[in-house]
Amino acid sequence: MELERLRWIANILYSKQIPTTPKSHTNGRGSPKDRRDRKKWLINTYGDGLAIPCLYCGQMLDTETLTVERLLPGSNGGRYHHPNIMPACDHCNKSRKDKPFTPFTTENIGGKMDWDLAA
Repeated sequence: MELERLRWIANILYSKQIPTTPKSHTNGRGSPKDRRDRKKWLINTYGDGLAIPCLYCGQMLDTETLTVERLLPGSNGGRYHHPNIMPACDHCNKSRKDKPFTPFTTENIGGKMDWDLAA
């Protein structure tokens, strides 16, 4: 799936009500099998079955390099459910931390995201 379509889907999903849970002290990531299954689902749904672009910078990712990004962060009650997850590279996912998802504009498309500057 091309990057622009992936970003369009992320904007649509974010604009809808994303299910949340009360904040807890567990990360809710699930078992290793759950985490592998989420990565496979993302690659099969939004990618070509083998690779997928990072939602933010467009770097191509496989099951080894893909991290699962929650549109609504866990600190705000976001869960690892299909409507709330998107693919991200490690750099973009870690630099976002728990900052709110910003729907894509021309200012934050392309290149590695610097979330301290993007806010």
